[in-house]
Amino acid sequence: MLDAIHSRVDHGVLGYDVGRNSRLGTVSFQHRFGSALNQHVHLHACVADGVDERCVAVSGVTFHAARPLTASDLMTFTQRVRLRLVRCFFPERFS
Repeated sequence: MLDAIHSRVDHGVLGYDVGRNSRLGTVSFQHRFGSALNQHVHLHACVADGVDERCVAVSGVTFHAARPLTASDLMTFTQRVRLRLVRCFFPERFS
């Protein structure tokens, strides 16, 4: 899932090209239970709304904010994650 997020940022969510020293801050984890302790496997993700770029000349870090996400961005991301999950669970259909 994080690969899909990173690739989407690399393809223009920021509205400009990110440098080689830029890093997107993301954390994801699998949650196995619902609020009633029933089995409910799902993912949670926390994604920064921009990237940190290391500035070698200044010996510091600069934060570059992302532009607001559009409905098209969310649809592209959702389709990409869905396709990856389907490929994971049904690899014989994509061989």
